[in-house]
Amino acid sequence: MKSSTQPAARWSNLHFGTHLIKFLNASRLKGSGERWPEVILLLVPGPAKKKLLARNALRDFLNKHKVFSKPARKLTRSVTLPGVCTIWIVLLEHSRTSTFTAVWIPLRL
Repeated sequence: MKSSTQPAARWSNLHFGTHLIKFLNASRLKGSGERWPEVILLLVPGPAKKKLLARNALRDFLNKHKVFSKPARKLTRSVTLPGVCTIWIVLLEHSRTSTFTAVWIPLRL
């Protein structure tokens, strides 16, 4: 019996000004072979979060670094869970129509 192993998803580094943002393409973890939706996780330091929440800043950052397989057109929904922390987990879902949603989750260490 053949074992179909999928390459492991690995964290990568992206730079946003002076901030380092960790990036993981979680779509590789789905294992279903489906392309859509694309799911991305980011680890974002608190000071970078404020800048990325500015109008179109997150979309521009994602497109600049080619995070998705095709450019994101529009952020349709952004939700921030309450919490005080120094690092945020951002769950991004990118649809076939190139719209995306973002959920900001405080990482409490």
